[in-house]
Amino acid sequence: ITVDLLQHRIEDQRLAAGAEQQRIQRELRASEECFRAAVQAVGVLWTNDADGRMVGEQPGWAALTGQSYEEYQDFGWADAVHPDDQAESVTRWNEAVAAKGTYVHEHRVRHRNGVWRTFAIRALPILDERGEIAEWVGVHTDITERRLAEAELRESNEELQRYAYIVSHDLRAPLVNIMGFTSELEATRQDIGEALRGRPEAERIDADLGEALGFIGAAVT
Repeated sequence: ITVDLLQHRIEDQRLAAGAEQQRIQRELRASEECFRAAVQAVGVLWTNDADGRMVGEQPGWAALTGQSYEEYQDFGWADAVHPDDQAESVTRWNEAVAAKGTYVHEHRVRHRNGVWRTFAIRALPILDERGEIAEWVGVHTDITERRLAEAELRESNEELQRYAYIVSHDLRAPLVNIMGFTSELEATRQDIGEALRGRPEAERIDADLGEALGFIGAAVT
């Protein structure tokens, strides 16, 4: 084999390797873009270190809260959580870190525009080959509208229950009266029959009276 031919083969292999590397890089970029698009559709992505502290650049969290790099580092992210939700959020987070388990929680976060929004949080520990936590990956999903709709539905149901109680209460008294007088008519039915004894229409009247009282009782019930 000549030196020129060998150099040509080496060059061909180098070009082929370069093309393969470019293809792999394109696929990785496409995969990363697809992953980022999926995360953006779900919520705000963030990562924490093994101890559960927010470190490094967190563009999603910064865009959501308006906190600077220095402000959200370590447990500074908790300053963007509603004061009434901070203690439980941190406690539940520390419990998840200690248990190396999934963190599932809800709390209110101050949006960069100053408005409090309700978020569902889900974070998973990423374990290394030794089974130790390497980092945490989490997502904040805005569920404000859903919780507002649920609150409105609960309020509507409570109002409907109050209305149903009032209606049933207001109807109960007259229905009890009707049932009481129906019972009295049932009691005097025999007396009416005795009074009409011997008259040709007595049997028909008794049958009509019995049928009418039956309809009234069924309607009241």
